[in-house]
Amino acid sequence: MAFEPEPIVTVCTSDLAGQVRGKGFPARDLDKRWQFGVGWTPTNSMINCFGRIRATPGARSAISC
Repeated sequence: MAFEPEPIVTVCTSDLAGQVRGKGFPARDLDKRWQFGVGWTPTNSMINCFGRIRATPGARSAISC
């Protein structure tokens, strides 16, 4: 089974600290995303101005288990 690449759209925004945050999705979903929005990934808000991702409250990683 061969993988068929498809176009991807990435929507980004920059905060006051200059951190660029974004989310990608298949280009075929663009019309739907214009109408209903892109949604937000909570981890994006946990990236600080130094580029590190803080621990998400309540989340555990496989490494820390």
